[in-house]
Amino acid sequence: MGKSFHFSVYAVTLFCVVLGLSTVVDPSFGDIPTTEVPLFRILNKEIVSFVGGVNITLTFHNYGYSAASGTVWLPWGKVWYGTTLSGDPPRGNISEAVLPFDVNGDGDTSDIFTVEYVDNKTALVDGATVYAMQIPEQIIFYDDGVYAVYEKNNFTLGLKTHVLVRIRYEPAQGSGYASFCLESFFRNHPSPNIQFAIEHTGESMSNPPTAEITYMELNGISIPFEFNWVQHGLFDSQWGVQNEYVYPLGSLGNGAAFTVKLTITGDPGAYILWPIINWSPDGLHRYLFEVFEADCIPFAITGTAHTEVNFEGETYPIDVFTNSTVSPAIAFNSTAKEISFDAIVYSDYGKQATYFWNISIPQTLLTDNPWTITIGNETIPFFISTTNGTHTFLYFTYTYDQGWFTTRKISIKGTWAVPEITPNVLLLFLIITTLLASTLHRRKQHNLK
Repeated sequence: MGKSFHFSVYAVTLFCVVLGLSTVVDPSFGDIPTTEVPLFRILNKEIVSFVGGVNITLTFHNYGYSAASGTVWLPWGKVWYGTTLSGDPPRGNISEAVLPFDVNGDGDTSDIFTVEYVDNKTALVDGATVYAMQIPEQIIFYDDGVYAVYEKNNFTLGLKTHVLVRIRYEPAQGSGYASFCLESFFRNHPSPNIQFAIEHTGESMSNPPTAEITYMELNGISIPFEFNWVQHGLFDSQWGVQNEYVYPLGSLGNGAAFTVKLTITGDPGAYILWPIINWSPDGLHRYLFEVFEADCIPFAITGTAHTEVNFEGETYPIDVFTNSTVSPAIAFNSTAKEISFDAIVYSDYGKQATYFWNISIPQTLLTDNPWTITIGNETIPFFISTTNGTHTFLYFTYTYDQGWFTTRKISIKGTWAVPEITPNVLLLFLIITTLLASTLHRRKQHNLK
């Protein structure tokens, strides 16, 4: 996921459906895009966390050409999907069963569509020629960022319209990839605008977003979003969820600076914020700007994840106060005297990020002497254990530096756990109960004589 959500291709392809089949019309390329473009850099970035959310303030400066008000189209879709390319010729596929998702609108999710690499802007999808939106020559790097030029294109499979975002193949490595926006559409928005995408991991395309922008200021004035859309993506077997917002900026002349302040609230967890500036000089071409210092902003929301263990007909609440994403289910193993759960964290490549957990454990479920805490295969030597007489509170931290979203299993072992009622114990309990009832009955009969 990540950057593959944002970069597109310079090409136009027109498709139409005749008798339910995809037919292609040769692309018609527009004029060479203007080189007189605005250039943006970041002047200030501030992140302030609070329980339940975060405030992010960004100040941008346009030191290039003026960006006059107008209209810019943006592509939107239900599912982002990536496939690797390999072999001769390089091929991948769009698999409905993997998603699962009805890609061509025929009512089932069992179809597989072949994707064959032609060049870095062309593919054969299910035998039809498809042109990607992104052309390598139209990705322009400058001192403080990068911008890419887009033109509208799409293609159809059966009854549904899609976009090939980009396609790449490296012969020396013998591998490549193609990225798609499935069931997509284009929508006009004010130009220039700033687009924010809040990204977090998920388990399927049915996962809702767990964080949202609840307040936005532009130059100190509160403004509403112009558009909001939720997209799901599957890349390398990992699902992601993006909650995206678009805000108009108005004209930005040479030398203009503007400040945006966001309040984001949501469930505790690890997130990324992607800020994008969109602009069009003519209403036909879309220019997408990413500023390096604000390209990918990791942040964490601190809060309490309310979970529970259900065991032998009893419910044991377990609260986890954390700044990581916690799996909704807590596993309990009575024999191993262990509870465990998955935690998802994020760190930039080459940078460290520290996460913490403060877990309340009912002493009627699990106690210690001592506790053993592991994250992955690593034992945590330092932690703080306190109690209020009914619950134990375990506090510990861990620093990650692996890069991107990472899932780790956290295990907490004690020395006593509520025992499992085995069939033999249950049978013995029933025998004793029956004998007691029989004895009481005989005594009652004897007393009546």
